[in-house]
Amino acid sequence: MNTKNIPTTVTGAICELIACAWLLKRGYDVFRNVSPTGKADLIALKDGDVTLIDVSKSSKYISKSGKVSYTKNYAKETLCNSLNIKVLYVADEDCFFAEKYVPNKILNCENCNNEFINTNNKKRFCTKKCRDKYHSSKK
Repeated sequence: MNTKNIPTTVTGAICELIACAWLLKRGYDVFRNVSPTGKADLIALKDGDVTLIDVSKSSKYISKSGKVSYTKNYAKETLCNSLNIKVLYVADEDCFFAEKYVPNKILNCENCNNEFINTNNKKRFCTKKCRDKYHSSKK
């Protein structure tokens, strides 16, 4: 995608739409963030997994030997991993996820049975208050 004369906000929106189409083709339900300052650009749902996604533009390079490589934003990947947000790179019409990611799951709290998004694989309660109440009732 030649983006030399296109404002970065427009390029970002184009990349997000390409990412949405790519995810939809793979069976995800996709929701876009309407805020320009949100932490994640997209929310994707599939088989009970909730995936927060940050879309990032990437450039494709082909070496003289024919090897294909892509630019990546490792600083963004580090930040997103700390927030449990998966980075989806868009290079022309190609999309690929950054490595090292564990999807969030929708779970039911063991105390109050409310649904919550599990952002770490050890969490069993929607709030600290619910966890404390559950453990105090078991004593």
